[in-house]
Amino acid sequence: MKRRPEPIHQSSTNPRPGVSLIEVLVSVMIMSIGVALLSTLLPISILRTAQATQLTQSVFLRNNAEAVIETSPNILNWVPVGSLGLIDPMGASIGMPSTLYGNAGVGSISRFPLPKNNGNPFLTVDSAQQIASLPDSWTDLFETNVTDYTSSPSQITVAKIPTTISPWNSNNSNSSNARYRMILVDVTGKFAVIRSVLGVNGTNLTLAWTDGTITEPNLPSGFVPIKARVEVQTRRFTWLMTVAKNSVRKFSNDTFSWASEIDVAVFFNRSFNVAEEQPLTLSLVSNGFDGKPGVAGVDDDGNGLVDWQDVQMTIPDPGEVGWPGSDDNRTVDVTGTPFLKKGSYMLEASLLKWYRIVDYPENSKSNPRILLDRDLRTDVSGITPTGVFMKGIVEVYPLGIRTGQN
Repeated sequence: MKRRPEPIHQSSTNPRPGVSLIEVLVSVMIMSIGVALLSTLLPISILRTAQATQLTQSVFLRNNAEAVIETSPNILNWVPVGSLGLIDPMGASIGMPSTLYGNAGVGSISRFPLPKNNGNPFLTVDSAQQIASLPDSWTDLFETNVTDYTSSPSQITVAKIPTTISPWNSNNSNSSNARYRMILVDVTGKFAVIRSVLGVNGTNLTLAWTDGTITEPNLPSGFVPIKARVEVQTRRFTWLMTVAKNSVRKFSNDTFSWASEIDVAVFFNRSFNVAEEQPLTLSLVSNGFDGKPGVAGVDDDGNGLVDWQDVQMTIPDPGEVGWPGSDDNRTVDVTGTPFLKKGSYMLEASLLKWYRIVDYPENSKSNPRILLDRDLRTDVSGITPTGVFMKGIVEVYPLGIRTGQN
């Protein structure tokens, strides 16, 4: 008689492999922490990438502005000797006031366009835009089919125009119109032609690029367009130039030698709003942003006193007031409601100097107290410092001192 086999029992010392609920929860918790950290870093990385792109583009534009001075040094002659001026091609062509800051009490700072070869100023946005902005700032508006075209005059009729456009035109009284261009693609899809759009013929959806004054080449022979894409040149990055021209020596023939201190401010999406150019009165704050003379908590002058002469901390140590490197001469109260952004710039209008905004109270919008990156100049008698807080400034670049004769 065969013996019945014993059932096989799993040993308690070798349990079946598996994962407990506690281990699952711990794993989920660790993974959620990692995902949370990644979600925090993602928007920061996007912001830093955008900032890096803006800084890169601003360097390109800064170099363009310097090249304008190198190739056309006579543009500095527009600013009179002993005066302050602003070379502002875009602002002047769009129609900003010829005197900087309007009628706000600072009437000695004039706004100048760039001169053409014949000495006349640029009067059109199209001309100024080619000088004072990046040439590759084109944005797609729409794409449509071409329904009709002729070779002379150069004129295209498209199926539809879903966006209202008012192109720049040399005969158009509204000089602030943007610059548009049309990219035409032929039936093979292998060839394209780019032409400026200078007019829209009423409501019949006809686009033309000749107006009798400015003529561009007609379509190439044998070119049959079937697709049209319309783009607009955006004024995303633009520059303006501040020029402080000082007289150095007068010659016998009534000419001056001069030295100009030049800075270039690069903007991203400048609004060209006159209200943003109004000067606000500045007043220096005693004892600085930290409320203490010299550097807070430091015996600056080495006389054994730290900040104060008395234990009640009411009498400042006179040797520390305005100590070099402290915040005493870099802190100002602003009368009004300026646009503030840490790291942005303030233009001191009376002497045309740029200052970076280091700090300000986050909850103070009206009549704020701000900390600048360097001492505010107050050594010119009869000058009341005023600050202009423009939006969209990416960076201000010093171009150094340029010399010449008038």
